[in-house]
Amino acid sequence: MGKRALMLDDDQLNEKFASKKQQKYFYAKCGEGKTKEQKKWCKMAKEFSDDTNFDKLPEKVVKESIEYQDITLNIVNDIINLINRTKNQKDKKHYYLPLDGETYDEKDISVSVELTLSRNENLTDEFNIDAYYIDGESVIDLYIELNPSKEPRSYNHLYYYLVEYVRHEIRHAEQELKGVFDDEDEDIQTSILGYYTKDYEVDAQTSGLNLRSFVQDKSQEDVIHSAIMNTIRRRGLSKEDAKILYDTLLKDIKEKYGDTSLSESKIVSLIKEKEKPRMTKKGLMEYIKNPKKVVKKVSKKSMVNEQYENLEVPEGFTGAELRVLTKYLIAIRNSGLINMFGAAPILNWAKSDLERWLYGQSMDLESLNQRKEDLENEIGEDGEYKWVSESELESLERKIQTIEYLLDNKDKIRDILIRIALRKAENSGNYSDKSIQRYFENAAKETLSVYMKVL
Repeated sequence: MGKRALMLDDDQLNEKFASKKQQKYFYAKCGEGKTKEQKKWCKMAKEFSDDTNFDKLPEKVVKESIEYQDITLNIVNDIINLINRTKNQKDKKHYYLPLDGETYDEKDISVSVELTLSRNENLTDEFNIDAYYIDGESVIDLYIELNPSKEPRSYNHLYYYLVEYVRHEIRHAEQELKGVFDDEDEDIQTSILGYYTKDYEVDAQTSGLNLRSFVQDKSQEDVIHSAIMNTIRRRGLSKEDAKILYDTLLKDIKEKYGDTSLSESKIVSLIKEKEKPRMTKKGLMEYIKNPKKVVKKVSKKSMVNEQYENLEVPEGFTGAELRVLTKYLIAIRNSGLINMFGAAPILNWAKSDLERWLYGQSMDLESLNQRKEDLENEIGEDGEYKWVSESELESLERKIQTIEYLLDNKDKIRDILIRIALRKAENSGNYSDKSIQRYFENAAKETLSVYMKVL
């Protein structure tokens, strides 16, 4: 594998150290300053030192926001597109991404991807993924093994796992730049739990899990539980250690990121306020006392509302209909059934269409309830470690409730889209079957577009 060194522009070098650990890392890389690579690090160390107040330098720095989302999703989209184009390929193949350039770039991070792709008809799961960050080369090494009998249904599930894994490895690239990536010091005798609870590994795990939670619109608890179950199956993590790791990751992700997903109630309230803005009781009293000098209170909520102030109800829709349709899209996302970019056609389906599709995905109510029954039996046998199965059972019960909601309201959603299509036909004066069908399908696309803007 060819080395692709992380390159920094001159303007990026005019910075200061973010932590004492980063300072030590830079000078360690500088060494005696004899080789070309060492001279580069010596130059960076000197320029960073010039702008650093060492009295106020912290031991380490933790970022508290969702970052590098664009680079992550660009990499994941390229991988999914490549997998889709090669789904008839059976031999193991190696690919170098991006196909149209040297690296994926965002801010101070530049990485490339070396992908090994294979298919195995005997694979029990839909797919297996392993990912590694190659220290010093700025390369993410990805291994993906697919069960061809489960393609392309598995792509949606794969997409969210790739978001988590790729963001995880990009975090290691950030750690390398800051001097906090200690992979070289890894002890080969370290236990599974010992490895996964190393500071730099917890940090990378929660970065990936947080972005997956945001993109998939799942709770942080749910995505952490999913990751833990995967580690139990694939790495042999004991259920006792799994509980420790779960608590460690949940504590870290809450401390660093808090809750990042925009909830259903926020989206619905934004649509309501756009349709009919409200004045609070306090605002009304201020207006009565001094109608010409009402001071607008700046709060986090008002900033969120201002972000979406240009949201408009599409032609042919009513605000009430848009709220119902948006709520349905949120339920689709919560179900994890499909990547939301492909969710619009589901709005057009009849209930019978959705039932057939769910059956093909093994997500019909009969299959889910059977899974629930199996888990309930397993809980009775798990003894002191039954929390793992109980947590999985809670997640499954939420999924069943979501699927029931989708089925119970499917014909209602279709009827709303039909009414919108007829209004559009009336507005245009074009009542041909072809036009009404087009309006019907476009109404679903417009709903998804509004949902994406609000999200």
